[in-house]
Amino acid sequence: MNYLLDTHCVLWCISHPEKFSKRVIEILENSGNRIFVSSLSLWEIALKVRLKKLQISGFKVDQIPDLLDVMRIEILDFSGEEAIHFSKFEIIDQKDPFDLFLIYFSITKNCILISKDLVMSKQKLKGFKTIW
Repeated sequence: MNYLLDTHCVLWCISHPEKFSKRVIEILENSGNRIFVSSLSLWEIALKVRLKKLQISGFKVDQIPDLLDVMRIEILDFSGEEAIHFSKFEIIDQKDPFDLFLIYFSITKNCILISKDLVMSKQKLKGFKTIW
């Protein structure tokens, strides 16, 4: 199966894996699963660190790609075509642009979104699935 990590889950993989549910830990530890993170999530982390809206400890923000690589978590970039096709994405009640993109990206990349965010889990869209 293919899974996409919500931004908070990226940070938890690195520094707080105890925050995951048992179900998510099983998914992450199963070598048959592919775990992805969107490059936009990495940009969100870097932006929030830069704006001092997020503090991280135990590692530096520029170490994240290497740390993800060690954990077998793949970084998914999005193309200009995918960015433009976002304009045709179904309108939903989601104000956070990063979350909105992760919903869209998980659908287009055929991934189940790993997220503890209750707002995200309540979205009812064709092809969108979350797990926690």
